[in-house]
Amino acid sequence: MTLGICYMQLENYALSMKSFEQAKELFSLKEDEVNQAGVYNNLGILYRKEGDFDTAIQFFKESIFMYNNLNNSNQRNNVEIELAKTYFEKGGLEEARRVCLDVLELASINKYKYEAYICLGDIETENSNFSLAIEYYKNALAELGPNQENVYKKLLEKQAKVYHKLGDYERASSLLLDAVS
Repeated sequence: MTLGICYMQLENYALSMKSFEQAKELFSLKEDEVNQAGVYNNLGILYRKEGDFDTAIQFFKESIFMYNNLNNSNQRNNVEIELAKTYFEKGGLEEARRVCLDVLELASINKYKYEAYICLGDIETENSNFSLAIEYYKNALAELGPNQENVYKKLLEKQAKVYHKLGDYERASSLLLDAVS
């Protein structure tokens, strides 16, 4: 499985797929449902990167089902965030919103909460609901823990883009300056 992740990061999707398929077979034979669910999640991410959203969604749903059976809500929330991102990229904004709201209702870890808020902000930006997008991005900032510098900067940049669309160039500039400093 780790080799598949490495190949995916190197954008060698063919070798990544081969490694994940081997891992899936091995974990199935060992009846290791935790790692099998992890492989399904990784396959979902891989298919999303390749633009095959429907296959990605099926793998994510299978992973979520398995994590539910294992009572592993943290890993389930992780996969749900990946599912929401996939729906968003596919253009299924309402499906993405539903998944994010479910994560916010059930998640106990801030990482999943801020990722859900970021996705909701992106959805509202896409829908031109800019004030709501800003609110979601601010909620995401509130969920950030220490040592989240990259996410913090990304959120400032997202807010700056929204303020720019609103014509508030001064606030957009200020946020961008904060992001680079």
